[in-house]
Amino acid sequence: MNSYERDLARFILAWLPYGGPTNEDFIGIFGISMPRAAQILLPLVAEGDPDALTESDRELFVQLVCNEPAIRALEAESCTAIEGGDVDQPLSRPSSGQRQPEHVRLSARWDV
Repeated sequence: MNSYERDLARFILAWLPYGGPTNEDFIGIFGISMPRAAQILLPLVAEGDPDALTESDRELFVQLVCNEPAIRALEAESCTAIEGGDVDQPLSRPSSGQRQPEHVRLSARWDV
């Protein structure tokens, strides 16, 4: 697992309890769409060898495996919006107000 895959995995896992990140979140931070992020991570889950990973990567790998259905759902949701939606339809679900993973909210308090 390289550093880009690690950052991508941590980002997705941090957002899953909040309904997952939006397509705009991925594009803004990683420069890729939600389906592309899933295309990068899902093969790691399917073909990854936990014995070849460092301990911290192995813990991340286990979290990805446990959340594989949710990651697949993010990929499918975004693809459905792109393929089946109107021209004016957004690529992902609309934001429902302030959504931030806990570590972002906590760190933001200290930045004030």
